[in-house]
Amino acid sequence: MEGAAPALPTAAVLAVPPERVPTKEEELDLEDGASASVLLSILEASIMATSLSTISAALGAGTRGSWIVTSYLLAQCALCPCWGRLSDILGRKVLLLCCLGEFLLASLACSLAQTIGQMIVFRTFQGIGGGSLLVLAQAVCLDVVSIKERSKYQVIFEAMFAFADAVGPILGGIFAASDWRWCFRINLPLGAIAMVLIFFFVPAVPVTGSWRVKLGQIDFVGSGLLICSSVLVLLALSWGGVEYPWASAPVLSALVVGAAIAVSFCLWEIRGPRIPIIPMRIFKITTVQGVMLLGFLTTGMNVGFLVFYVPQFLQLVKGFSTIRSGIYLLPLLLPITTTVFICAMITVRTGRVRELIWGGLFVNSIALGLMATMDDKTSQARIIGFLLLVGFSLGPTFQTALIAAQSSVVKADLTVVTGVRVFMRQIGNLFGVAIASTLVQNAVSHAPISKEVLREILDNPPRLRSSESGFDTATVSTVLHYYQGGFRKVFLAAAIGSSISFVGAVLLIRHHSIEAAGTAVKKEIESTE
Repeated sequence: MEGAAPALPTAAVLAVPPERVPTKEEELDLEDGASASVLLSILEASIMATSLSTISAALGAGTRGSWIVTSYLLAQCALCPCWGRLSDILGRKVLLLCCLGEFLLASLACSLAQTIGQMIVFRTFQGIGGGSLLVLAQAVCLDVVSIKERSKYQVIFEAMFAFADAVGPILGGIFAASDWRWCFRINLPLGAIAMVLIFFFVPAVPVTGSWRVKLGQIDFVGSGLLICSSVLVLLALSWGGVEYPWASAPVLSALVVGAAIAVSFCLWEIRGPRIPIIPMRIFKITTVQGVMLLGFLTTGMNVGFLVFYVPQFLQLVKGFSTIRSGIYLLPLLLPITTTVFICAMITVRTGRVRELIWGGLFVNSIALGLMATMDDKTSQARIIGFLLLVGFSLGPTFQTALIAAQSSVVKADLTVVTGVRVFMRQIGNLFGVAIASTLVQNAVSHAPISKEVLREILDNPPRLRSSESGFDTATVSTVLHYYQGGFRKVFLAAAIGSSISFVGAVLLIRHHSIEAAGTAVKKEIESTE
């Protein structure tokens, strides 16, 4: 059985959510303001899937072009675990408005960038704001709704994730063909609307104490250790197989030092701060362990595989255009919204989530295995069918997993576990992109062609399908065959990851009473029930 979490350290300042059900008007206002914030953050990441090459060329980025995406994701991911605790201390609404304003200023700066150096710096600041929106938009809901009713709101958040991932690549292709600076300008009107909704309609939970006391509550040492560790590990993932070999000194050094700082962070959080950024006690709860594993492998790593490499498979192996390959993400991403909604209704009626998670992961493992059979002869109908099956089976693993984690911790840790879960999804996404890139590039590197031609192709894969590429038919056919083998390995890796998540969910995720969620002591209902 999972024991109750240890007693919490007393704090002079903490936002304590009230126990009440919001009115219908408050529900609508909360949904609009919070979901708009989530949409902004995810859209800004997914829109780069089809516009990156155009922006890189316009700024003369060369090999540094990938940092337009990497800098955003690094900053977004590194600070995710910090926002939940900071919102407890400083107040969620105030912090959300400040971070949204910072995100919009950074977006404006990105739209005005004239050099790749400027763009990387501005994208880093944009990523800081983008990461905060993912956590804080969900955290404001914790202030006014019970955990059982919260599933209704999380349907909207997951819908925003799916919608942004589906529409982003399409918009990116459109803006790339006209004016790429609209990839960033689009945030300004959407963000202004979100700020108005949040300012006027999102309820605020007051926090007591002076600003001096509030600042004293912040775990600056823990935050610094966590950020340094995250940045070093993520840098290693970004460098490996792209700028440096995986076994090179820069990659290995970043990984080793990052891991050492991560251990130091854990030790500090156990012994040092009065209010830790991430209380290590939450990881003693097996349900939290299972949810974080699922978040890293399935909703993180596998989603990274799919969103970035399904379009590449379609463009290179099937010869689809950029916009058409983006449209083909719709059968993958839109069903997620449908199944998230259905699972939310089931959760509200039954109070159970883990059976939904089990079923989704089991089917998802099979669906991803089927995707590994795709090649250049696979019909479009079959491709759409596989994507639909993957999308429908992914849905039950999103908000249901978050409900499971939230229902297993004490109220003071709700925002923390929410932030850590977002962090695991984001870092899993980065791992997924890095692993997939390595699998594909390693497969193609074995093609029997000259190193000069191979490097030219790897630097700009879409050129392989261009009529002006200058490559002979035999070279194109050979390289596409090896690309096909690389994509097969990516989808197999995704199937393995989903299978591991299924085993972890069955062994670790317990059923907790959603009605009693947020109390200091929880009764665990054994898996044999």
